[in-house]
Formats: sequence, structure tokens, C-alpha cells
Amino acid sequence: MNVTLVGFTKKGVRKDIRVQGASAVIGRTPDADIQIPVADVSRKHCQIAVAGNKVSLKDLNSSNGTFVNSQKVSETTLRPGDRLTVGPFTFVVQIDGQPKDIKTVPSKPAAPAAPQAATKMAAPPAPKMPAEESEFDLDDMSDVDLDDMSPIGDLDELEEIDPDELEEISGSDLLDEDEQPKGKK
Repeated sequence: MNVTLVGFTKKGVRKDIRVQGASAVIGRTPDADIQIPVADVSRKHCQIAVAGNKVSLKDLNSSNGTFVNSQKVSETTLRPGDRLTVGPFTFVVQIDGQPKDIKTVPSKPAAPAAPQAATKMAAPPAPKMPAEESEFDLDDMSDVDLDDMSPIGDLDELEEIDPDELEEISGSDLLDEDEQPKGKK
């Protein structure tokens, strides 16, 4: 049985990595059968085993996990066309030349597919926040009209007050009668 991992470089150049022998360890160490020397790949990340007409994959307790068709797996059987993701790399699994036509591989795994029943239902609308709790960007404050925030109204229309015409007001003049300090009634 011939097992090949088909990947593509960032420039779109196809790279075929043939699994040699009955099993191959994928990892970042130089002694890995298939070396991927990047930090997101564990030293011994996962293992592909070929026995008879079955190709199996086992995660070797990798830090970031091994994914097949965007699903995290610990152990699974690989089939032609499966997408194997190890660290930042995704490969199409080709078994005995199948699938024949492999053009590209996504650089990142796609989001897991939703269960079939969930795809028929529309997503509920996002809850709306009350106006007083809404957020705004402080950088946009130049667009805010301060008159809209004033309980008085248009601040530009207030007449300028002559300080000579003001009476002196003491703090006790601002308090209601029942709030006046004792002895000042």
C-alpha cells in the first residue's frame, strides 16, 4: 500500500512526502521519519501505521494536537482525501494514488462542521445591550456634540455671565431647608 502526504508550499508548489515502511513518526526532531522542524509540532507528534489495507493515525500526546478533517483525534483510520493537520501544516492523505487530482490544501484547518440538525436552524439573534451600557470608541469623541449631553440644551446659546453681577452664594444656600446644619435655620 502506498501512502503519500501531499502538501503545498506558500508559493503553491506541491510537495509529496511518501510514508516509508510499516510506520512513520511525524515530529520536529531530526530522528523523526517525517521531520517538521517548527515549534508548533511536538518532538514526536503523531504516527502513521500501514497494516494490510488499513492506514491508521495515532497522536503521540502532542502539545497542540493532531487533526483529521478539522477534528482533533487521538487515534483514527485514514482514508484517501482526508486532511491531516500537524502544527501549522495541512496535508491531503493519498492512498494508492487516490485521490488522483489534488490541487491545493488549505493552510489552516477549517472550522469543524456543525451537526446536520443544527445547520437547518437559523442562529438566534445576538442580544442587544441597553443604550446606557453600549460601548463607544474614545477616539471618536471629536464627533460628539456636547450639547446632546447637557440637560440645559444648547450650551452655545447661553449668554456670557458677567462675574460682577453674581451674588455670593454660600454652601448652606444650596441645601434644602431640612438638610441645613443644625443651628442655622
